Amino acid sequence: MLAAWEPVRAPYRALREPLIAAEGLLNGAVGSHRHRWRRLAEAVGDDQACATAVDELLAVSMTGWRLTPVNGGWRVALLPAPGTEPGELAALQGLVLLVESAGWARLRRCGQPGCVQVFLDWTNGGNRRACSVHRRSGHVNLAGSVEKFEDGGVMTGGRR
Repeated sequence: MLAAWEPVRAPYRALREPLIAAEGLLNGAVGSHRHRWRRLAEAVGDDQACATAVDELLAVSMTGWRLTPVNGGWRVALLPAPGTEPGELAALQGLVLLVESAGWARLRRCGQPGCVQVFLDWTNGGNRRACSVHRRSGHVNLAGSVEKFEDGGVMTGGRR
C-alpha cells in the first residue's frame, strides 16, 4: 500500500510534494514510466489526450486499490504495480487529485518565451504562469509579473 486517497480542495498545500515530483516527471526526470509522462506533457492543452495519457499511467502504475482505515474513517489506497517507483505513484495520485478538484487548466506550459517546461498550478487562484525555474529566478516577462534589476529594484505589473 502506498498512499491514502485524500479529498482535496484549495489550498493545495497537502499536494505540494507529490506535485513537485509530478512536474519533474513531466519534464523528463527519470521514472519507470518516463515515456508515458512525456506523452502527457505533450498533450497539454488537449483535455481528452491528457485524460487518455493519465489513464495509461494509472493502468501501468498500479495494480488496484483498496479501502483502508485512517483516523476512524476510510480512504482509498493505491497499490503500486511491480517496478513502479513509490514516488512516481504518489506524483500521479497528486496530479489526479488536482485535476479532479480544479480541472486540466492547472496543467500548463511555461509562459516564458522559448521555455518548453510544463508545470502544475496548485496556487489558490490558479494564476501561476511560469515553471519553477522562471518563477524562482523572478525573470518572468509576462503582464503583471515580476522582473529583477541589477540595482536590486523590482518591477511588478509594469511599474518600478
